Amino acid sequence: MKKAPSIKILVGYHKPAVLLKNDILTPIHLGRALTTKASKDGTMSREDYLWMLDNMIGDDTGDNISHLNRELCEFTGLYWAWKNYDKLGNPDYIGFMHYRRIFNFNSDKNNIENYQYIGENFAENLGLTQSVLEKQLDNTDIIHAQTIKHAQTVKEQFSGLSRPPFCLNEQIFENVMTNTVKLYPKMKPVINDYLESREHYWFNCFIMKKEIFFKYMEFMSKILITTLKNTNLENESANGRRVLAYISERLTGMFITYSQHRGRNVNYCPIVYIENTKIIQPLFPAFKQNNIAVFCSTDNNYAPYCGVLIQSIITNGSPENNYDIIILEEKLSDDKKERIKKLQQNHPNVSIRFYNVSHLMNNKSFHLCAHFTIATYYRMFAPSIFQNYSKILYLDIDMIVLADIAALYKTDMTGKLLAAAQDYGVIAKIKSEEYEPLEYFQNIVGVKNPFAEYFQAGILLFNIDEMKKKNIEEKLVKTALENNFYYVDQDVLNKVCYSAITLLDSSWNTITNAGLRKGKMQLLPEKLYNKWLADRSKPKIIHYASITKPWNAPESDLADHWWHYARMTPFYEEILFKNLKNKSANTNNTIELTFVRETANYFKNKIKYWRYRLLSKITFGKKRRKYKQKRKELKARLKQVRAFLRGK
Repeated sequence: MKKAPSIKILVGYHKPAVLLKNDILTPIHLGRALTTKASKDGTMSREDYLWMLDNMIGDDTGDNISHLNRELCEFTGLYWAWKNYDKLGNPDYIGFMHYRRIFNFNSDKNNIENYQYIGENFAENLGLTQSVLEKQLDNTDIIHAQTIKHAQTVKEQFSGLSRPPFCLNEQIFENVMTNTVKLYPKMKPVINDYLESREHYWFNCFIMKKEIFFKYMEFMSKILITTLKNTNLENESANGRRVLAYISERLTGMFITYSQHRGRNVNYCPIVYIENTKIIQPLFPAFKQNNIAVFCSTDNNYAPYCGVLIQSIITNGSPENNYDIIILEEKLSDDKKERIKKLQQNHPNVSIRFYNVSHLMNNKSFHLCAHFTIATYYRMFAPSIFQNYSKILYLDIDMIVLADIAALYKTDMTGKLLAAAQDYGVIAKIKSEEYEPLEYFQNIVGVKNPFAEYFQAGILLFNIDEMKKKNIEEKLVKTALENNFYYVDQDVLNKVCYSAITLLDSSWNTITNAGLRKGKMQLLPEKLYNKWLADRSKPKIIHYASITKPWNAPESDLADHWWHYARMTPFYEEILFKNLKNKSANTNNTIELTFVRETANYFKNKIKYWRYRLLSKITFGKKRRKYKQKRKELKARLKQVRAFLRGK
């Protein structure tokens, strides 16, 4: 019986990241000898260094060149493996990849795939297991990352790297090519052909038979280390000092091309690029006593408005309570995070933290429409994110808080999944019979009496304990992926949870008289309309829940309250600048906001038009006249939208 080959693949790291480790994958800390010295990523903290020590081998033991990592990058790890091969168990095959560029043997694509986050079952998902690799390596000498088909030749492409932002010294490249031909004259035809080829070997990700790897390392070391000894990099930039690391990719391509000419069997594998490699730490309450837990979701575009919301929470908080604020994000910039964190200065009872949700979203195809962004779906994952909390309050960022939210947080939720307020805006629009038909909420969303039961998801108090018991998160995600709801995740939450809701006093969610609901609030049932009027005189939370926002319409309803808190934040000047810029851009091209909404919902309105057309033919009397009029009005609006889309 044929013996299964032993396989080891080194995974290069230079800082803490999601750990890719199993019987085959061996993480290695590149440049460990330089840990105390600053790199392009800054100086490593002691905590991070200890994590690296605990979780992986270093390239600084035995015969090594770890101290040359700033110039040679991952090659120092390959050199260590070559000179200390026995420490890896003398495998039949040796490979290398990066912590964020990983082989995907289960893909049939020929290009790089982007993953937001790599899950716990990465080895099985990507085929990095013994059984899969055995099949891949059968009658194979070398596996390399899928080659790149480029518009430029290898030589032209490297020449382009001599300009910003790379600023690589092209003369060093020329010197290396000349020396390679002198050292290996038999390779000259292959080297010349490869330099003129438009097929590139990038990334230095490969798996090789042991004997080929040793020949590869002899070839690479002889060229790179000799060149480094005879090259002055003193006047190069931090990135320019890495020129030999970039050249090593081209040398690898030449070696593999030459190996193919010598009869070696070479196969290729697509690469997965991991966007988020941060280690996900579980969240725990920030304070031991009186912990008022609040979370919201944002992205770079909405971060300034998130800052205004948080400022209003802090300003109206009580020194008797502790405010634990968590912001869900995926690609929020460090600059935005730093400015939001400034809001907690001089407030020892306030904690602001950020939580990256990429591993939960992980390329899920959630439906979006109108002005909604993907961040709206983050809140569905609250049971997983806040599993160490009993309950937590969610707030939309288009809000300001005018009372101590501790009172809201302490709402009794025994036996309920959520606490939320009725959606007065949707009720008004249903009553107008112009936008949302009653049948949609009853038959599609499944809320039989939306006038009393349909809730607004801008403010949600999550009963995490109860939601975990009933596996609500899985139901929410499944429902969201299977349906294209108009109010996206708000409709999802209503469909799954509406029968287990504690209704909040509407003063905790006072909506403005703006956008599509402007002028329609008086259509509310009298009791609700009077309550809405009373809430406006003393709101606890104002919710700017329409396409009209205070930051782009300072003259709009109740916007003065929002600007009061905006002035207190580090984002004030940025918000002003954006507002002035947008106003200026639209001076000669003003489009009514309601018309923008009409355009976004063109196809929905088109379906509605055909419904009215049908009803105008099968009904009689007053109803027929009513639907004829609706059909006529909608036809005119659709005509306007078509003209706008054609640029007329």
